[in-house]
Amino acid sequence: MTWTMTLRNVCTIGALAIAITLAGCGPILAPRPDPAKFYLLTPAADQPSTQTAAVQSSAGGFTLGLGPVKLPPYLDRPEVVTRSAPNRLDLSKTDRWGESLQNNFTSVLTRDLAAQMGTQQIVVFPWYSTTHVDLQVQVEVYRFETDAQGNAQLSAKWTATRSYPQSGPCATGPARTSSIAPNQT
Repeated sequence: MTWTMTLRNVCTIGALAIAITLAGCGPILAPRPDPAKFYLLTPAADQPSTQTAAVQSSAGGFTLGLGPVKLPPYLDRPEVVTRSAPNRLDLSKTDRWGESLQNNFTSVLTRDLAAQMGTQQIVVFPWYSTTHVDLQVQVEVYRFETDAQGNAQLSAKWTATRSYPQSGPCATGPARTSSIAPNQT
């Protein structure tokens, strides 16, 4: 009987010790809120202005081909990249892109061009070989990140090329822009 009592006491004490340990681990095992924030680029203007509406009526069957749009490989990730020094990039632990930055960048650029040109006749690279494109605009992004103060910087080069039979580059130029990001809460 003492053997049974001793075994029962050991089991009771063991169960009590496990219960106390688990009760003390409550905060450790409790769910924690996810601090991640997700961001998307948005077009500058969704609606064409009255000025671009006049361009649209005169554009007729003009079709713009956009792409390829190339982003640097360091941006091919879900984390938002911050340039903390001229030669150092930091990946955010909490700020994420809501979708592929490549897709989001191209989509927003397409919508902005459509609003500026007053046309919806923009096809994104790659397009079918049977698609007639009057002008192809290629974009190569060199830098696209924020700095430690929250200022966004974009550095890119664009090239516009006429399509066949007048093929060849017709314009090229740099695109540099900076903006101050509003305080995020």
